[in-house]
Amino acid sequence: LKHSPRTNNNHTINKNKIDAALITHNDTGEKREINLLSENNIAKRNEGSSDNSTYSMYKNNKPSLYKSSKEKNIQGSNEGKDNEPEIEFSARHPSKNILDPLVNNSSTQITAKPDENISATEKDQRKALLQKDSLSKNARNVKTTTITIREPIIKDLSLEVYFSPDIPVSQTSSANTAYLQHKDSTSKMQLSYTAGVKLSALFGEHVLAKVGFQYSEINEKFNYTNKNAVRTVPVVIQRLLADETGAMHVVFDTSNLIQAGTQYKLTYNHYKSIDIPILIGYETSGDRFKAAINTGIILNIKTSYSGDVLDASLNPIDIGSNSVYKSNTGASLYLGLSLAARLNNSFHLFTEPYIRYRLSNMTGTYEPFAQKINVGGLSFGLRYNLKNNRQHN
Repeated sequence: LKHSPRTNNNHTINKNKIDAALITHNDTGEKREINLLSENNIAKRNEGSSDNSTYSMYKNNKPSLYKSSKEKNIQGSNEGKDNEPEIEFSARHPSKNILDPLVNNSSTQITAKPDENISATEKDQRKALLQKDSLSKNARNVKTTTITIREPIIKDLSLEVYFSPDIPVSQTSSANTAYLQHKDSTSKMQLSYTAGVKLSALFGEHVLAKVGFQYSEINEKFNYTNKNAVRTVPVVIQRLLADETGAMHVVFDTSNLIQAGTQYKLTYNHYKSIDIPILIGYETSGDRFKAAINTGIILNIKTSYSGDVLDASLNPIDIGSNSVYKSNTGASLYLGLSLAARLNNSFHLFTEPYIRYRLSNMTGTYEPFAQKINVGGLSFGLRYNLKNNRQHN
């Protein structure tokens, strides 16, 4: 690169030799070269008349004009601020096609080259800068609209109809050991059942709440045997008696005959209950198959009884007429595991093994024994979706 000599700290522009070099002089007299074709400076030639040409220096988007004549170099006085560097130009042959200076909002100085000297990489960089500036302006004008979708609290509302074969387990206690042995040998629990309906609601994705109405019947076989039984049998005896005249008359006389032997009695007892299940559960996610664990309480509304039971003297008595059991047996704990398969968007088929544990005693205060009857069952049922907010494939 050729540089014009430094004379009296003035700026010098040579018209016939425009070079892409810039020489700066700071306050200490140190000289530096800066390439005008870099991205920090812009030199532009403005064609005027045939004798004069004007060159523009763009710095921070503010043009500075320098003129040159055909016969001599134009020297600019260095009348700037003391801390401003001294600038000297030397020029080579300019190109006819000069790019207009790029104007942006930053303080970066960019030097424009002739079109034939601009590389493809620099063109892409300039294009990217222009696109980025355009996108930033458009982004400021875009209004953001936030749409809040409120999901319903209850996603699914279903009606369950079910039937369950049950196996009751009696838990009996007594202070009289002999009575307890006879009681346990006399009464045997039989296969029982439960039928009912439940309204099931799904909160969120997993939490279930259920409430319903059910009917349960516990069956018991009462088989009484007493080998030392004694019974009194009335016996009518016919006799012939003569009156005062000697006439014969037939007289009937009744006497009691005591018999010893073995007594047998077979009765099927029934404990019929109307209950309200109140349950809460957790259901897994799934499209075709679902599993859920349910727990809660079973509240008894009313229980009725029929059949026989041993009294304190080891004799069979009627349950209903002697009020052996309470009409309201209180609450029971419930624990079940449900497995369901989807038939279509409306129906599910499910099964649920469960345990029902009674919390309080069923018998009256003055009975010679205390009894609880717990139940283990296996429900089979059909679930119908009354409200379904979930999509299935």
